[in-house]
Amino acid sequence: MAIELNGLSSNQTTAARTKSTDPNSTVASNNGKPSTSTAQADTVRLSEAVQAIQSANRQLDDASDFNAERVAEIKSAIADGSFSVNAERVASKMLQFEKLFN
Repeated sequence: MAIELNGLSSNQTTAARTKSTDPNSTVASNNGKPSTSTAQADTVRLSEAVQAIQSANRQLDDASDFNAERVAEIKSAIADGSFSVNAERVASKMLQFEKLFN
């Protein structure tokens, strides 16, 4: 999909924007060829702790604790009026949850 803006195509406007705003850009007046300047690239190193956290987050994202079949059962029970709530169990779980943060 090409976008024209004041007679320029999207590729031309991107190149023009890159030239005017990024002094370290490899797109310069070399007809799209990388420049031969010796600018050093910045590097970022993550600690082992951060890498472990990212790995754990990826594993959590991959694991699904959503049970579509159970949700469908509960929706059906609510719709037909047969869903019942165990008030003692709810209260017990609420107290357990509250103890975690006090």
